[in-house]
Amino acid sequence: MLNKSCITMEKKPASFLLTPLEIRSITVVIPALNEEGNLEKLLLYLEETFLKLGFTLPVVIIDDGSTDSSPEILACLSKEYEFLKVIRHSQRQGVTGVWKTALTHVKTDWIFWGQADLESDPRTDIPLLLKACVPGVDAVAGWRQKRGDGKIFASKFANHACRFSLV
Repeated sequence: MLNKSCITMEKKPASFLLTPLEIRSITVVIPALNEEGNLEKLLLYLEETFLKLGFTLPVVIIDDGSTDSSPEILACLSKEYEFLKVIRHSQRQGVTGVWKTALTHVKTDWIFWGQADLESDPRTDIPLLLKACVPGVDAVAGWRQKRGDGKIFASKFANHACRFSLV
């Protein structure tokens, strides 16, 4: 049984008493590496999501040193979509480098981490994340279930490797 007298409640700023939906202090961050075939569809999905929600959120795509035509495509898309900001790494820095860049440039209370490879769909994921972010919740994580993208083995391997490295 938990001794309630041992629990201390940290006083949080007023913004933590409201949901991300209420304060809209959310940025969608999407790392991209050589995703030229997915970028236009991704931004279309994001636009559809925002139209359905009735508001837009800032989107930061961090191009992690792409060597395909992703930089040119992103330059065009950033002119088409007001909510899009593109940050480009001149060379690949990996996930840690992308996170550092995101944390340096994003000043909102919440970051929704997306994927440019379209493994997840912002049209379903963003509304679900918004619904899960309630006062008192500091973080929300999800995972893909019933995958239909043929990457089940690779995903299981990566998950086992992560679990093994945490032990």
